[in-house]
Amino acid sequence: MKRRWLFLSLLSVWLLSACQALTTREMDVLEGATLTLREPLTFPAGDTRLHIQGGETRSYWRINQYQTHCRLELDGAREQAHTLQPGEFRVARVRYEWDQVQHGEQPVMVAGLGAFAGGGALTSRIEIVVLELDSAEQPEFARVRCMQWMDPQWARVPTLDEVRGALGERFVLELP
Repeated sequence: MKRRWLFLSLLSVWLLSACQALTTREMDVLEGATLTLREPLTFPAGDTRLHIQGGETRSYWRINQYQTHCRLELDGAREQAHTLQPGEFRVARVRYEWDQVQHGEQPVMVAGLGAFAGGGALTSRIEIVVLELDSAEQPEFARVRCMQWMDPQWARVPTLDEVRGALGERFVLELP
């Protein structure tokens, strides 16, 4: 009887801690943080998004999707190139999103036949942390989305250190 009670008690504690882990994430501390742009950053004409990885702006096709990268977003399209000036942006809100991507065909070796059969598409899960920004001086700089592709069973939101690494020396992210 004591063992059963002990087992149920431990199970309850474990379940409660699992619920806590689901509701609190490391990136939640960023609400109210300051994101400082240290040098001018130019968005090409017609683009509302810039991709950055390791502190370098890159085209979408040059991003290593399996490493943390961020997408900087402006509100509204612009016909001409737009330059953000150095300044501070407050992180007004932190949100989380996810997406799933299927890519390529993975051949499967059929045991005993020495032949390959179609195994179906590979799947990656993308966990995304979205930093909604606020600035009276440059309100067009709307958000930063940081993400990486991962195997679905290991998928997780990028850490604070990974986000800082993706933004590089161009940005300073200070906690409140």
